[in-house]
Amino acid sequence: MRSIASIIQEILSEGYKPGPPPLALVEGAWPGVVGNDIAVLSRICALDDGFLVVESLHPAAAFEIRSREGEFVARLRADTGMEIRAIRIRPAGRRS
Repeated sequence: MRSIASIIQEILSEGYKPGPPPLALVEGAWPGVVGNDIAVLSRICALDDGFLVVESLHPAAAFEIRSREGEFVARLRADTGMEIRAIRIRPAGRRS
């Protein structure tokens, strides 16, 4: 049985570098996917079991995200390589 230390040493010796956290990948891709007008009126909050939780700062942004959800999900998948299933929108200031 190999020790954890030897496994870590092997990973580090092969140049393994952890990538950015999944949420950071989505946050970075968001403006390019939805456009600047929607991006400034929304905020990525969480990625929960394939569901992207987005806070909407304006009803028009929420409407646009809902009506183009399929397009946005497909582009986020392509741009991040992550399995995003759907977008959940919540109004600004709401915690659940």
